[in-house]
Amino acid sequence: MTFVTLFKGDVGGINVSLTASTDANGPLQVSGSDMGKAVEKWFHSSEYEYNLIIAAEHKEALVNAFLAEVTDKAVNDNLDILLIDLIRRKFEGDPSAYTKLDDFCQRNNIPTERFTWSS
Repeated sequence: MTFVTLFKGDVGGINVSLTASTDANGPLQVSGSDMGKAVEKWFHSSEYEYNLIIAAEHKEALVNAFLAEVTDKAVNDNLDILLIDLIRRKFEGDPSAYTKLDDFCQRNNIPTERFTWSS
């Protein structure tokens, strides 16, 4: 599995954690959690989790969409390492990575699945 932490820190009193992971045959998954008393204002729980999933068959389209922004190079042989590196370069340190990736996928017609949970 290839994995990167995109963001981990405090944003306005909310402890935010965002990661991205993928493997050779699986989807890209960007997972996040928001924790703290400020979260309770919206979800009546101190913890909120969210996932953005891009199916394996759409990873190459996502890589190509990222590459279209930075270069015209073709996708290299190791799609998963390249994809995680591009995700890291574009979103590392950004607490809005989940939303921005979802928006990016929508603009580029890349299907996603969403999952949320709160206790």
